[in-house]
Formats: sequence, structure tokens, C-alpha cells
Amino acid sequence: MSEHLGTVDIFSYYMLTPICLWIPYEVEGARRSMHEFTNGGANRGHVFFVLAAMSLGVVDCLHWFSGKIHIPITITALSVFGAVRFAFDKWIWRWQPISRFLGTPNLSGSWAVTGKKLNQAGDVESCWRGKIEIVQRWSSISIGMLTDNSQSKSNLASIEIDPTHGIRLLFTYSNNPTPSEVMLTPHSGTCSLLFEKTLTKASGQYYSDFHRKSFGIIDLTKE
Repeated sequence: MSEHLGTVDIFSYYMLTPICLWIPYEVEGARRSMHEFTNGGANRGHVFFVLAAMSLGVVDCLHWFSGKIHIPITITALSVFGAVRFAFDKWIWRWQPISRFLGTPNLSGSWAVTGKKLNQAGDVESCWRGKIEIVQRWSSISIGMLTDNSQSKSNLASIEIDPTHGIRLLFTYSNNPTPSEVMLTPHSGTCSLLFEKTLTKASGQYYSDFHRKSFGIIDLTKE
């Protein structure tokens, strides 16, 4: 029995310790690059019941496995809940049945962008192209856009589910021109996008602040 316990201790030290060290590092890295978002259609109150049920299931499985191999495995429900919470936030929620039940659509991915800058009369003044990268977890999101002359990053976001038209993503962003664009200045703006129910296309409008005083329409196609 002592040999078995020694094996478990060695496994815990060399396998579980790096995982425990990696999770806080991963969480902190995500916090630096992502931000929370509001979700009007999400059943967030249901999540804690789901996570609690999953955690109890994992603990029961570990106890059953411990009895089968006759090696005691000591682990608290709180530890399991933390691991399940992390896995749920990053991966599990993406499973379509769960995502649909929670009312949190998965907008992650790379999107090809075509934009049209409009003048005060509503006529097209210029056209531009770029790429939007959306990185999403259940509790946080990051929306970054790259064009030939600038890059933008979101700082606030909201997702609303419209049963009739689709899914609306509203976010504010900060834009920084590339060093070569000496005529452009950093500015903030707002973008409103309506995604089709298939989550392969979106269209909407963007508005910048008084530093740029520009607005236009934008279309996205998932790559």
C-alpha cells in the first residue's frame, strides 16, 4: 500500500502541480487581454447549478475510481469546482447544446471585413478592408481589428439575441494608427453588428468620436 501511495504522491507532484501553476497564469493572461461583456439573453444564473452538478459528478467518479484501484484519492469539491469552472469558461460552454441552453452564442473566429466610409449625405466616400479577430470565453471577450493603416481593440461589449433578426454585438473600441500614418490620430469609436443566425456573416455600422468624426457601414464574412 505504501508503494501505491508513493506513486500517487509522485504523480500529484509532477503532474498536478504544473497544472495548478498553469491555470492562474492562464487566467491572469486572459484578464490582461480580454474584458467582460454583458449578455442580455444569457441564463447566467443556471451556470452555477450546471457547474455544481458537473463538479459533484467528477468527485463521485474519482471516489468510484479510488475504490476500484484501492488507492485513496483526496480531493475537495471546491478544488474540483475551480477546475470545472476554468474548463467551462474556456472550452465546455462552446458545445452547441450548452451554448444554446445558456443563450451565449459563440462568435469566436477570424472575420474578413469590408467597410465603406460615408459622408454627411450618406454617399460612399471611401472603401477599406481589414480583418477582425474575436476571441471569446463564456465570461469574457476580445475584439481586435487590423487594417492597412490602423489597429483597433475593444474595451466594452454587449451581446443581445434578437429572435427575429439574429445576434447583435455592440462594442466600443480604441483605434491606433500605424506609425507611417502621420495624418491619422488615435480615437475611440462604437460598432454595432448584426450576425446572421448561421454565424457566418454580419453587417452593421461604426461611428468614431470627435477626433476622427467618421462613420460608415461594415460587413463581415467568417473565414
